Amino acid sequence: MEANAFPGGGTGFIAGNIPGNSGTYFIYRDTVQATAVNAALGNIYPMANGFAGLATFVRPLFDYSVVNDANACGGTVTLQTPETYSYCANNASVTKDFQGAFFPIGTTKVTWTITDSNGNTDTACQYVTVIDNENPTIEAMPATTLCYNASGNYQVPSLVATDNCGIYSVSYVITGATNRTGTGLDASGNFNVGSSTITFTVMDVNGNIKTGSTDVIITAAPVAAYTVSTPDAFCNQLVLTANAAPGASYTWKQGTTTVSTQQTLGLGLTNTDGTYELTTTTSNGCTSSPVTYVYNKQTVAGNYTILVANDVKLGVGNKVVTGSVGVMNTLGRAIFEQNSSVAGMGAFVKAPKVYKYGTGINLASVILGRATVTLPSMKYNTASTKNLRNYTVNRNTTVTLNGNYADLIIREGANVVLSGDNFKTIRIGAGARVQFTASVINISDVVVEAGTSSANTTVRFAADAEMKITGSVQLMSNTRVNPDQRKVTFYMGDSNNDDERFTVTGTNIQFTGNVYLPKGLIKLNPDGRSSSTNSNVFMTGFFITQNLESTLPNVTWNSYSCGNALPVVSSGWTSSQFTTAENKTTDESFTVQVIGNPSTSYFTLKLQSSSQAAVQIRVTDATGRTVEAKANNNANSTVQIGHNFKPGIYYAELLQGSSRKVVQLMKLR
Repeated sequence: MEANAFPGGGTGFIAGNIPGNSGTYFIYRDTVQATAVNAALGNIYPMANGFAGLATFVRPLFDYSVVNDANACGGTVTLQTPETYSYCANNASVTKDFQGAFFPIGTTKVTWTITDSNGNTDTACQYVTVIDNENPTIEAMPATTLCYNASGNYQVPSLVATDNCGIYSVSYVITGATNRTGTGLDASGNFNVGSSTITFTVMDVNGNIKTGSTDVIITAAPVAAYTVSTPDAFCNQLVLTANAAPGASYTWKQGTTTVSTQQTLGLGLTNTDGTYELTTTTSNGCTSSPVTYVYNKQTVAGNYTILVANDVKLGVGNKVVTGSVGVMNTLGRAIFEQNSSVAGMGAFVKAPKVYKYGTGINLASVILGRATVTLPSMKYNTASTKNLRNYTVNRNTTVTLNGNYADLIIREGANVVLSGDNFKTIRIGAGARVQFTASVINISDVVVEAGTSSANTTVRFAADAEMKITGSVQLMSNTRVNPDQRKVTFYMGDSNNDDERFTVTGTNIQFTGNVYLPKGLIKLNPDGRSSSTNSNVFMTGFFITQNLESTLPNVTWNSYSCGNALPVVSSGWTSSQFTTAENKTTDESFTVQVIGNPSTSYFTLKLQSSSQAAVQIRVTDATGRTVEAKANNNANSTVQIGHNFKPGIYYAELLQGSSRKVVQLMKLR
């Protein structure tokens, strides 16, 4: 009798091995089974072992189910060697068909095999299941802020996503200012101005899902804009001012050249004509489209020093050092005599007709045609002097007058502070010192009489002021008007159909201020007493008039930016600050003489004083910027300054204790 295919893989046995070899047989896999059954039957049956039957087998196995190792597409499972049995041998071998302990995602079948020394085998199967429960990883995505562009398309950073087993798909939805969907890691493309949110959905190959979001903020481009300074203000350079924006920066360009990175751009004679561009950049780096301004220096009133309606005549040696000369009427003329010049940097002469009489005339640029500009607003004296009383200040008297007067006479050598603002006539005597404190002064006529070389007749202003004149102004030799360089404008005109006159007669005269005389004449002429060809007359300001004529030789004309006043030692008159020919004080015991002025090289200051106190020297240019300073100079000495000065007008301020001197210097090419 032979048995085959027993459970557990037994190879069989031969019935002849059983004693008696006849009757009913119960076949069991092993003695354990047989013994158990025979016991249950009361041990009434004999048992015998068959030859090699069910000789070797493997105990039943358990299956495994685990999750993946972190960041791995699989899991580690250590399988225990199964329990086996061999009847005929104790040295059976056990093997499996899967090597190692790391199993891939999914279910893996492992087959175990036992083989004894007689070649008998048995097998058993075991299943290992590894489940991927790890979601994809998405790197942090900070918000992206971009500046608006006309195309509406923007490049944004791509999503960075990884997975332990691999990415299957990526999709995104954009909401907020922009609404669209798409697939892939890169959501670049169209975005609207404002804040948009991109929400990404990442799925791995095993169905695990991870979402993440980021914002894209499109900032609207700033709008560049500027304002142009009003032409109604004297002494005002044309200024373009960019509209302010918090944290913004500004760039002004002409062509490809950056000319300023300030909020304001000043344009004057030294700037070239043409188109200027402004761009504004916000704090987050967004830059506006450029806006432009077309600059033509000929149309800007502030670029002129002399501007007449009809005729301008500059006599022998008259030099317009800074600023230009313009004639506004179609039949107007500009006349220049021997050695006269308009040759400052960027300066020009613009008139329908230009005449030159003599040699040595230097006109840097001549433009034939009318000077077409927007003039400042005219202001008129409308105050009445009716019922005002007359008053006379005695010679060599120091006094403060608080009222208004009809005819005010200030005798020679007097020191007077005037706080009133309405006068009919003021006559200032030789060597007198007068200071106005009001900001608006109404006067019909002013006469500033000739002083002496050691005691100039001086008119000062405590602050910027408007002088509204209905009649005339007369300045004579050895006079100083506004030596502290306040912003002072003489508005000369009235409702009558008569001419006003601003007259400068003589030598050694320094005037700083603006004169606006729409109908009438500004005239400079010799006094007939001086034989010198150097008038030592300096006219600094903006002179607008119907006609201007200078027969004084070698007058120096300069434009003036105003508002650059040097420090004043005192706002009032004191006996230690003023002098007259009859009563010299400590102020005049300190004198300054300039040797070589104007100069093409340097200036020599000759200092003389009865005091031995050191003298402090500070030099400023026409804009008020300090260009040279010399401290602790000996009281009675000579000091050289200005070796490196560029051509132009400068002011040297000298202080010795409470004594102060200011002298004007002119550097020529």
